[in-house]
Amino acid sequence: TIRVYGCDGVNRGFEFDGTILAPITTETVTDNPTHVTIHKLHLFFAFGSSVIHSAPGQPYQWTNAAATSSEIGCGDVVTNFLKQPGTTTTAALGITTRSNTLMLYGTGVSTWNLVGFNTGIGGIAYTGQLLNESYWLDSAGIFDLKTTQNFGNFKSATLTAMIPDYIIRQRSKTVWAMVNRTKNQYRVLFNDASLLMLTVINGKFAGVTKGLYTDAMYCGWESVASTHDERLFCGAANTGFVYQ
Repeated sequence: TIRVYGCDGVNRGFEFDGTILAPITTETVTDNPTHVTIHKLHLFFAFGSSVIHSAPGQPYQWTNAAATSSEIGCGDVVTNFLKQPGTTTTAALGITTRSNTLMLYGTGVSTWNLVGFNTGIGGIAYTGQLLNESYWLDSAGIFDLKTTQNFGNFKSATLTAMIPDYIIRQRSKTVWAMVNRTKNQYRVLFNDASLLMLTVINGKFAGVTKGLYTDAMYCGWESVASTHDERLFCGAANTGFVYQ
């Protein structure tokens, strides 16, 4: 069945089935995860520089008695989970910290293998999204896995190398990122009500442009309605309203 899992960095993580919101208790002393994802049927939470996960298919089971849950140290504060395409036997979970990009291979405790994907390219928190591949914002600009892997830790590897002054001016204002699949766009939201929109067509970078909302947004969510139309929602930082 479908569930929503979330966290806010202040309270316990939670599960929501559309009616009941149930807090999730882990074995962490300060139980306030900052990032959440599901990978190979495990529920993953990030706490500082550590990533912990539940037993497979059991989001309320965090004990190590059965050796099916574990903690993985990432060496720096985790800023994004980047889910990657995979099969039932192969999978990878991208993890950005503030200074590096990592890749977690494997399907469970017995096969996990955390590998440094690129040293020196990290990610700003809450900017990781999956369009045709993973995109995220770092201090130098917007990266995807292709540019990160092929070009390494160079400013020219960014997809926004043509607007360095804008990136420098806005990067400290970053609050969230989301995608618009109908328009093939990756969007970064800033706390001054502006946004940066990167368009990808047939897997290739097509262009980037700036935008401005009437209110500063704090978070976003995208999904598909029962009519099969895409819906994007944003929570405003000042008014407290949710906008579609």
